[in-house]
Amino acid sequence: VMHLGTEDGPLRPLHTRAHLLRAALALGEGDERAGRASLDAAHALLDPAHPRDYWQYHYYMSRQALLAGRPEEAWEHAKVCQRKQTDACVPEEGTTTVRMQLGHVLVALGRLEDATAAFARAGELSLGAQATPCVAHVHLARALQSWRGGALDEARAELTVGFAHARGIALTHFFRALPKVAAELCGAALDLDADGEFARKVIGARELTCQDIGTTQWPWPLRVRALGGFSLER
Repeated sequence: VMHLGTEDGPLRPLHTRAHLLRAALALGEGDERAGRASLDAAHALLDPAHPRDYWQYHYYMSRQALLAGRPEEAWEHAKVCQRKQTDACVPEEGTTTVRMQLGHVLVALGRLEDATAAFARAGELSLGAQATPCVAHVHLARALQSWRGGALDEARAELTVGFAHARGIALTHFFRALPKVAAELCGAALDLDADGEFARKVIGARELTCQDIGTTQWPWPLRVRALGGFSLER
């Protein structure tokens, strides 16, 4: 066991990063309350001499706010994070994670064209396989925009391509902090016959809740038929 001393001593930056790491682990498990507690502890220890800790704090605060259903707050933290990265002289190729977070927040705010641009730029700045989740989200954001706008052929095409990228890397947790958006896309895929097999896999893996009770192809645990005779199917 390593004892780091008091949080006000020379090892203060290590304490700060330990709290940020705990926040990252909690948020990765979807526990926004534990994440917020660790972030509050980190905030009290932030030191201007370590600008990287500032942008990481605001990045995780953005993730926490999005998980908690506060997209406007998540947006503000994401923008501050970008400014702090500039202060810390982070090269552009090191901004992909934050750009992806911006994309997710923009989706939550309904700004789908801007979200697509954020995901696309993250993909351009990524190398090799690291670009795949970015590209998948580009197509899924476009699919969502087309689906909501009633352009069903375009939505089907974008969903098929987006799911192909996601399937290739077993990315069932796309739009992880936005399960309702993921469920909406899966429901659209089932209705449009756009890789319904992968949509069902995602629904099962994440236990997503159907956003439209009229989605007849959703893998409901029970189905009741009341017309033309009564039946209960499991």
